[in-house]
Amino acid sequence: MATNLNNQLLSIKASGAIGKAFVISSFKGCSYIKKYVKKTISQSPAAILARTEFKIAAYCWSNFINLPIVRNAWNLFEGLLETPMTPYNAFVSQAVKLQKINPNGAFLKTMSWEGTEATLSFVDVKFGLPATETGQFEIWVRVKEGCWTLKEKQTMIDGKLNVDLSDELRYNSSLKIIKDKLNRSGSIMIRR
Repeated sequence: MATNLNNQLLSIKASGAIGKAFVISSFKGCSYIKKYVKKTISQSPAAILARTEFKIAAYCWSNFINLPIVRNAWNLFEGLLETPMTPYNAFVSQAVKLQKINPNGAFLKTMSWEGTEATLSFVDVKFGLPATETGQFEIWVRVKEGCWTLKEKQTMIDGKLNVDLSDELRYNSSLKIIKDKLNRSGSIMIRR
């Protein structure tokens, strides 16, 4: 049976459940009433795997990806401009996707400079150990607000990539590492 509600009813500042029939709440200033639904936690293999992948990604962010320069790089992750997210959400979204294709995949942990060479150290997403991932990592650069261009492809050695930033990268330029079509570093601002 459909019922028209008077606007006065939803103008009160109330929230909570009415028995186990309705829930009153608000979202972004708009009050609403919805049918009460008892939450259940699925124990299907797919649901358990999804929760495990999320837990691993969240643990990696909290314990291994903790330097300000690296966390800020995820704030500049342009793949999520249409859906604004926190650096944490940007990282976790990529880490969960990576676990599906490579459970021991790697993400940038630290970055250090020596002259014009940057050393990027990567960490295993699952255990926090230096990365052992094989294959070609793509190093992309962007000068100021220009387009991203592929600088080079490198194989990781001892969990590290060395990037020569001598000529093209100046202040307000960016660097990112891609492998398996997934961003492994966010977008690192180069400020030298």
